[in-house]
Amino acid sequence: MNLNRFNLVLVSVAWLSASWCASAASYSFADDFSDKKDTTAGSQDRWQYFQSVVTTNRTGVYPHLDVYASSLGSLGYPAWRRRGAGVVYPHVGKNTSDHIIYGVMPGEGLLVPARDGTGVAIGFKSPAAGYYQVQGSVRAADNRDGTGVNWYLDRGSGAANLAFGTLGMGENNNFSFPAVYLNQGEFLYLVVDPNGNIASDFIAVDFKVSEAPAAVSMIWQPTLRVNGIPGRRYAIESIDQVGGADSWKVLTTYTEDGQGKLILDPTWVGAHQRFYRMVELGPE
Repeated sequence: MNLNRFNLVLVSVAWLSASWCASAASYSFADDFSDKKDTTAGSQDRWQYFQSVVTTNRTGVYPHLDVYASSLGSLGYPAWRRRGAGVVYPHVGKNTSDHIIYGVMPGEGLLVPARDGTGVAIGFKSPAAGYYQVQGSVRAADNRDGTGVNWYLDRGSGAANLAFGTLGMGENNNFSFPAVYLNQGEFLYLVVDPNGNIASDFIAVDFKVSEAPAAVSMIWQPTLRVNGIPGRRYAIESIDQVGGADSWKVLTTYTEDGQGKLILDPTWVGAHQRFYRMVELGPE
């Protein structure tokens, strides 16, 4: 991987965001969590839970977590888990108790990846074609035995992650997108994988999706337009102060298809200035 070739990017910036609209249909993973779920491939449920997500070869088609446990093992909360006698991991659950469980607060949803190294996912299935506002967070509530997790928000292929990151113990990442277009029946996945370690990682999750209103309130949020050499892969990186103590952070990666790409920077909030560069990673 060649990380030596890069360009500082001076961009013309489009700005787009939208306020949340109370009248629009909205969905919350934690609020909607229940034991009523269709786990067949043709399910039309808004929220579906998946296992065996291989993050190095994303297909967008994954088997469901198809067994509901009202109190999972000795953990004491309800969860959807993998089929098999006594199986606990992986699972998707919710802390319905009045106390903290493995760092997960009462009322919070959670993801725990598999001990075979594969990822676990929450899928939101779009009820209709259109734009959706997406927001949430992932927090490493308890991974004392592990090395943290990787997480991804995307449409399933892994080729164009909307957001991604790596979490160590106690770390939290937020994500917010004002206008994500989804076709009817298309999935938006929030995936967690164990980052190569099979120990238990309890990841507290907030995941909300709302129909974007037809009329929006505009606030400033930068969208970058970048162009590269077709067939080559690039990382788009940002920094708030060149030459200071800050280090460049990867915003996203993409493979140039000759059409260029628009990239939203949802992490800009609170920054007085920001610089961007694109780093060539070499052919895909």
